[in-house]
Amino acid sequence: MTEAEKELIIVKVIPSNNEVVRTQIMRGDEENPEVIKRVYSNGKEKIIRVVNPERSKPLPIFVFWDETVTPKQQAIIKKAFEELSNFLGDKLAGVEYYGNWAEENHKNPDGSLIPYKSIEWQLKTFINKSRNQIDASDASRQMFSDPNQLTHPHWEVIFTNTDLFLPETNFVIGAANTDLGTIMSLSRLERIKDETLRGETQKTEIFHEFGHVLALPTNRRSSSQIEQSIGNHCMSPACSMQQGLIVPDDWIKFTNARLKNGGEPFCKECKADLNQKFDS
Repeated sequence: MTEAEKELIIVKVIPSNNEVVRTQIMRGDEENPEVIKRVYSNGKEKIIRVVNPERSKPLPIFVFWDETVTPKQQAIIKKAFEELSNFLGDKLAGVEYYGNWAEENHKNPDGSLIPYKSIEWQLKTFINKSRNQIDASDASRQMFSDPNQLTHPHWEVIFTNTDLFLPETNFVIGAANTDLGTIMSLSRLERIKDETLRGETQKTEIFHEFGHVLALPTNRRSSSQIEQSIGNHCMSPACSMQQGLIVPDDWIKFTNARLKNGGEPFCKECKADLNQKFDS
């Protein structure tokens, strides 16, 4: 029996028709399972991508963007992940750029897009036509059921310039699922006139949303250091993980403070948080 076939959990109870009777690790290991197979008492099986906020072994980062993302923005994206890689070192497993990815046969004969075979599908499918915005909640949630996550588990990052929204909001500039991925729109910050400040502020956005993928800030932190406002956010004044509700003003303020304090993606408290998580 291989490690991937090792039984992780055996439920020793009298099962009903839908109880899990066995769970097997398909990818990863006992400490950091990535893909598991659940076997139910009715004989059915389900393979799922494990989402673990406390994952202590990093997954590869797959970066995508659609046709709206300009070459200048692509350069900013790459620079942001270069800085993240330098800051976190071996706590990142590597970044792969797929750009405006599409499989060769990503459309049906009638021209409709086939699910999960292109970034175009992942974004355009979730456009609310009456608002002309992408539903970021639905677009990010579908990452969990992406079959590519079963064959190549990864942290997914998608960029667009199409506006985003979440339920009960006018707009958002990003949405993230911990240990899974994030979708970001760069367009609202593109309105900043100063080119250097614009690029640095967009980098702050990237650090922030990807920080949420890494589960920052975690509940290991003191409650006095965390603001619970639409999820956990850091209260350190020079940290990218602060909550920015006013766009672009709050993000410009965070960015200027970050640059004044050395320009690193996260504050020392968030870095210590990651050190504890990945060294555990």
